[in-house]
Amino acid sequence: MGDPDGEDQRYAVPRARKLGPEQEHAISVAASRGATLRELAALHRLYAPAPMR
Repeated sequence: MGDPDGEDQRYAVPRARKLGPEQEHAISVAASRGATLRELAALHRLYAPAPMR
């Protein structure tokens, strides 16, 4: 009964796609310069690697 790993799958979040240090820095700089959340999300989608299938 339950998940063998002990995690409740009802609240599982999709695994985040990893960004490289340069991409993280670019997003951090954009955030510090007042980018909106929508703009930051667009940058993340632009920089993130394609999802694995």
